[in-house]
Amino acid sequence: MRLCSRTGLTGTRISETVKAEWDEIDFERRLWTIPGARTKRSVEHAVPLSGRATAILTALHQHRASPGSTIVFRGGLDGRGGPINRATVYDQAQRISGGRASIHGFRATLRSWMADHSVPFETAEAVLAHSKGGVVAAYQRSQLIELRRPIMERWAQFLSGEEPATAEVIPLAARRA
Repeated sequence: MRLCSRTGLTGTRISETVKAEWDEIDFERRLWTIPGARTKRSVEHAVPLSGRATAILTALHQHRASPGSTIVFRGGLDGRGGPINRATVYDQAQRISGGRASIHGFRATLRSWMADHSVPFETAEAVLAHSKGGVVAAYQRSQLIELRRPIMERWAQFLSGEEPATAEVIPLAARRA
């Protein structure tokens, strides 16, 4: 559940998450910096961490099976192997959702949620580390980290059920017999 939670909370790709290393996590700044060598676009991607994501990482860091390990999500029955296998994470997502969810589905859900909550297109694309093309790529070089922080916090609240309802609920009259 922890890895599915982490991928869902951060909107990162599974390939980026399973190979996360402790030295990429800046607990003080609540920032995870994924090196370009592990990203789809081969460009470093900084991920602002919500309070919930930070709490999960802090607990994992404090209770890890191998204190000297550099890998955040270790595989193997005893948690002492290499990075956890992608198939294991997929199976976990299937198990916790009754076969209705995938890790990529978390990213798609996040993107839809951002559209529904009026997150500007450029900021939403930065959350998901999607590529920019042409002139935009040439001139817009910021990762928009500070604009993304409150979005990731609201997303974490939404996932936990803490986000206040945004729709107006209209009570319906009881049907008369």
